[in-house]
Amino acid sequence: RGTSLHSKTISVDVAPSCEEEGSKHKICSVCDDVLTETIDATGHSCSTEWTIDIEPTVFGTGMKYKDCITCGAVLETEVIPQLLCEKPIMVNATIAGTSLVLSWKTVSGADSYKLYRKTTSEWMVVAEIDGAQTSYIDDSVSLDNVYTYCVTALNEAGESEHSNEMSLLHHAHTMGAWIERVPVTCTKNGENYRVCTVCDY
Repeated sequence: RGTSLHSKTISVDVAPSCEEEGSKHKICSVCDDVLTETIDATGHSCSTEWTIDIEPTVFGTGMKYKDCITCGAVLETEVIPQLLCEKPIMVNATIAGTSLVLSWKTVSGADSYKLYRKTTSEWMVVAEIDGAQTSYIDDSVSLDNVYTYCVTALNEAGESEHSNEMSLLHHAHTMGAWIERVPVTCTKNGENYRVCTVCDY
């Protein structure tokens, strides 16, 4: 007994998406039989480029992602590391009695500062200083030595580059002549003072 080939027209009822199946059906043009079939989900097409969602700063981390170029779904995320602070700028190094006073400009995002000193070729850490403070009195010095200083800024990302360097000869004071501050009277003692001719201390 012979069989005849039926002609069928295909129609898509629900288009597939990246994650969901679609459906289609066929109708026989001879006998009107209907055959329904499932269409596989297309799957995501991941972008090759990262999109930055949150820029990293010296105060915290950032975030970036890759999405599907078809539906926009986020497929990958990655944390962008927190930025290091900018290097500090030292602005002053002076003698104060038997100590040396160092100061620098405030650095945005710094949790602390690390002060370095050298007298030869090797740096040593003098102190780690709170981020709210921008000066330090170094009283661990000796006369007639040249001291060189620099400072770094620290946050959770790590330690910044070294600042500019400042050098200072820690010398004994050369006192000038006595200067009258309060003159002597018949009933009160007077007061005189002297100033170092080198550092004005």
